[in-house]
Amino acid sequence: MEKYSHNLYRCGRRQQGIGSNKSRRERHNIIAGLTEDRVGEIEEFALPLLVRIFDVFSIPATFAIRGQLTEVENSGLDILLKSSIKHDIGAHGYYHRKFTSLSEKEAEYELDLISNGMQKFGLVPRIFVFPANCVAHLNLLEKHNYRCYRSRGGFRKDSMCIEKRGCLYNIHPSLFIDHHAKYAFLQRILDISIKYQSLFHIWFHLWKRAHYRGKLDYLRSSAQNY
Repeated sequence: MEKYSHNLYRCGRRQQGIGSNKSRRERHNIIAGLTEDRVGEIEEFALPLLVRIFDVFSIPATFAIRGQLTEVENSGLDILLKSSIKHDIGAHGYYHRKFTSLSEKEAEYELDLISNGMQKFGLVPRIFVFPANCVAHLNLLEKHNYRCYRSRGGFRKDSMCIEKRGCLYNIHPSLFIDHHAKYAFLQRILDISIKYQSLFHIWFHLWKRAHYRGKLDYLRSSAQNY
């Protein structure tokens, strides 16, 4: 389960240089009526609630974060680190730039920034989720001791499988959960996974799930009453 955190938009504007490498289109969430401030506000309430639910049901999850979050205050990292369940905190690039558009030197620079930022929290990321699933520079991932990454794939063709590529493991994407998700279908897939003892993997964007399913007022009341 991957968390793509956009909370740095809200925090980053308070610190010079954070997020400055993003294009104008990338700096805005392409969802009608959802501003960057709204995204930060949603995640501020959604993340603690989600982590609390994981704690109750003893569910470890993978949170893929942008390296910039290690440079801002109140990024949510402390919440993950204080959880009673040990979650896997992976990398989602530093500036969220497509690695296919980066030179080897630029990609190396981003990976160095990620390593240095994570080190401040005592973290050594082993999972890399390429921004926009644009896979490139796998040799550099090996150099930085990553163990696995996520590439492209489709649920009907090659999802829920793991492929070894050199020293790395390619974890194919599987069930993406958004506001169109049909939970009866998810239950059927889960039942099949249990029956055959096979991999069950879902992923989502935290801010998108909270925006469509929970709404901010609901999250506030849930966080208070959970």
